Amino acid sequence: MSCHGADAQEGDVSFHNLAVVDVDSAELWKRIWEQVSLKEMPPRDESDLPGGMERLRLSTWITDQLQ
Repeated sequence: MSCHGADAQEGDVSFHNLAVVDVDSAELWKRIWEQVSLKEMPPRDESDLPGGMERLRLSTWITDQLQ
């Protein structure tokens, strides 16, 4: 999250104002889902990586919201 906050936006992606899944944010949420599911994000060199269950919960929440 620190790489995508108000102060830093790696890859031109910012989460600090991202709250709900709606028409305007659906494409970004889809990209987030893809990268989290494929374990591309967060990068492996981060110290606090989400575990398998955390990734599954986030992935499930995003896909439920996108539907």
